Amino acid sequence: MRALKTFVPATPEIREPFLRLVDKAAIKSESRRRLIVTLSVAVVVVALFAVALIQARLVQTQREVDALYAEIETVEAERAQLANDVVHSESPDRIIARAKELGMVPAQKPVHLAAVRAPSKSAEGATGMFEVSEVEPGEPGSVASEEGEGQ
Repeated sequence: MRALKTFVPATPEIREPFLRLVDKAAIKSESRRRLIVTLSVAVVVVALFAVALIQARLVQTQREVDALYAEIETVEAERAQLANDVVHSESPDRIIARAKELGMVPAQKPVHLAAVRAPSKSAEGATGMFEVSEVEPGEPGSVASEEGEGQ
């Protein structure tokens, strides 16, 4: 027969606990390093948020500027159209056509009037009143005689 081997449980190795001396300077250095890294990361994150906020504000301001430019273009186009309407409405042909639409007819014998400021009757100065008198063309004070004097 064979010899029976007896099974003897192996004794676990006895490990000595890992002990070391605490170096207070190393712990302070490590905690200081962690604090600096944490603060650096926080500063970078805050800076990135600040850049994002500034960029968003720039985009919003640019949209407002673009809207104002569009409004300026619209108003300038409207102003140009109104100026064109004024020029068209002020043309002599348009005035004559509009007068005929209103039932007016050309005068058979035009009468020229001269407006002269009336003398002041108060001590304060001119009253702003005018005297109107009929003037024949070619007489002093008429439009025709004033045009002739300038030549």
